[in-house]
Amino acid sequence: MSTAPLPPPTILLVDDDPIARYLIRRLVHKNWPCVRLLEADNGEDGLALVQAHCHETESPQSLLVVLDLNMPVMSGWEFLQRYRHLPGRCHQAAAVVVSSTSVTSHEKALAQTLANAWHPKPMFSEHLAQLLHQFLPTALVV
Repeated sequence: MSTAPLPPPTILLVDDDPIARYLIRRLVHKNWPCVRLLEADNGEDGLALVQAHCHETESPQSLLVVLDLNMPVMSGWEFLQRYRHLPGRCHQAAAVVVSSTSVTSHEKALAQTLANAWHPKPMFSEHLAQLLHQFLPTALVV
């Protein structure tokens, strides 16, 4: 009996700022070419991509979501609230890291309770490498 191949490690950028997405896209393509990159410019589209990923795979730690908080259509806060109600396999497959420029200490603490981690913008390659090591280790396997 053969097993299905593991999905490629995937990063989902959920951010309405095209420049922020572009910068992370360049980092990923330069440093981790085996990583599949998905993008959404609002929380609603991002949540749909998370759900689709969870239905495609049962692999743990195969998706890293980098989530902005302030977006149109559905904010990162609303994304986090709805994400909490997704099936358990989504939480096993995905890790959510909030990345934002302007949060109060209260918002940062709240984001850390709703997500797996919080990281300020901008995100540099060493920061992304740490997050990949922690939440998406298959991205580091060559």
